[in-house]
Amino acid sequence: MRQLIVGMTLAMLIHILLLSPFPAAGQAPSAFGNASWAGAPDLDIAFIRPGEISPSDIVLDISPNATAYVEGALNINYEDFLDRGGALKPVSEIAMMLGDAGITSNDSLIIAGECMPCGGGPAPSFFTYWLLKYLGHEEVRMLLGDADDWKAAGLNISHEPSVRAKADYITSIQADLLATYEFVVAGDAQILDARPLRDYEIGSIPGAVNIPYEDALYNGSMKREEELQEIFSGLEKDRAVVVYTNVGIEAAISWFALEQLGYDARLYSWRDWLVNQPQLGFELAEIKAEPNP
Repeated sequence: MRQLIVGMTLAMLIHILLLSPFPAAGQAPSAFGNASWAGAPDLDIAFIRPGEISPSDIVLDISPNATAYVEGALNINYEDFLDRGGALKPVSEIAMMLGDAGITSNDSLIIAGECMPCGGGPAPSFFTYWLLKYLGHEEVRMLLGDADDWKAAGLNISHEPSVRAKADYITSIQADLLATYEFVVAGDAQILDARPLRDYEIGSIPGAVNIPYEDALYNGSMKREEELQEIFSGLEKDRAVVVYTNVGIEAAISWFALEQLGYDARLYSWRDWLVNQPQLGFELAEIKAEPNP
């Protein structure tokens, strides 16, 4: 189980290692503002419309280089949750980051924003949603729309994020949301490669099936439940599903869809798989990840 697919050349491997872990530049503009689980209202609890924000909610904008924020919103660039090689930072560091921003684990948190330097798209919001759930944060939702939608809903817009007094962020790790290398090589889980087909064909985790994360989206929004049921119908619900992309940002979209459909889904990364292949001899943690290569 520890060997890579036969026939992968060193040149191909280096190409994969240098792929940005962030959404690719030039992808279609997001229609995240229109995201809907129209056929399944009970799943809408993960989203919130601009007009539904209450004074007790805290908006966390995760956009890099944002210029427009919901008034009162905090800002943590989602890239800051990863190290320079694209690995998730230690939980203690992430908890300190959230606490320093004035967030506690008891807050009702609303995630806003996209990676506009990367071409837009909902992946960063889904990734941050997954991360907070992994940390044990219970009240988390994603804000629909963009700055124009927020204005139309009557929200005030600021050009600067808000600042709150520091707080203590207490985690309660939900370990079954994150796959480890040992869990993957145990062979009990189904492996879902959510990268584009071209990347899957270059090299993948042995036994993985390819369902690109983009298959779960339509114009940047999550497809209807019945469509998603069909897309993932080849997966068994009585076995865990490990879903991965290069570092897991886009895989969070597939993870969310699977989780909402009742699968035991766990996030993973191609990066972690490669790190655990000692014959390669690469120190991936030292590779600098550029958001806009």
